[in-house]
Amino acid sequence: MPHIPIDIICLAAIWNIDGFQFVAMRLVYNIAFHPLRKSPGPLLWRLTSFPFLLHMLQGDLTHKRKRFHETYGHCVRVAPDELSFLDGWKHIHTKEYLDRPPQWRIPQPGVGAWDLINSTKTTHARFRKAILPGFSKKSTTEQYPVIDHYSSLLIERLKEMTMENDIPVSVVLNLVQRISYAAFDLTSDLGSGRNLNCLKTGVYQPWMTILTQYRASSIALESPLPPTPLR
Repeated sequence: MPHIPIDIICLAAIWNIDGFQFVAMRLVYNIAFHPLRKSPGPLLWRLTSFPFLLHMLQGDLTHKRKRFHETYGHCVRVAPDELSFLDGWKHIHTKEYLDRPPQWRIPQPGVGAWDLINSTKTTHARFRKAILPGFSKKSTTEQYPVIDHYSSLLIERLKEMTMENDIPVSVVLNLVQRISYAAFDLTSDLGSGRNLNCLKTGVYQPWMTILTQYRASSIALESPLPPTPLR
């Protein structure tokens, strides 16, 4: 067995102790001193963000939040720094200016330009004014034929896979994959006027595979930000 210098062992021990102390202090902070400490919610979810991320990856986060609201009421703390509301959409999202948490008011490292999410108040208003016409009633009505086309194509493909001579057959389908095909086709057509033909071919575009894998990885690797006071 190779000899390990005692100083390396001591440093490793100190590192482990400091890491344990940091985690312990963070958990104590989240449950006892955090600005959201008085908000109701399941204990483990108030302590750490890992349950939130786990159920987000599993795809049942919405169902979990629904059950939490049935248990805890209108407002539920679903993560150390996040609340879930049943009917706060109008109050929260229709203000003249949405007061975002501090960590969302700074540009990402290495990115020189602002985006819609973390831009300043003035820049956010300019971005919002520029894209608002695309969500008007007139604009969405004009997009209806495109949406109807891909919705009908999705249903047609599902029928082809589940019917033989107009008789239903028992098959196993990956609905998430089929709906993803439709979503990517629709988004690409509306955004760039290009049809990816995922529904017709039943195959992902290479960059779509990278995108879906990146999304899962980014969620899995997400870690809570340091505690920041809420305004």
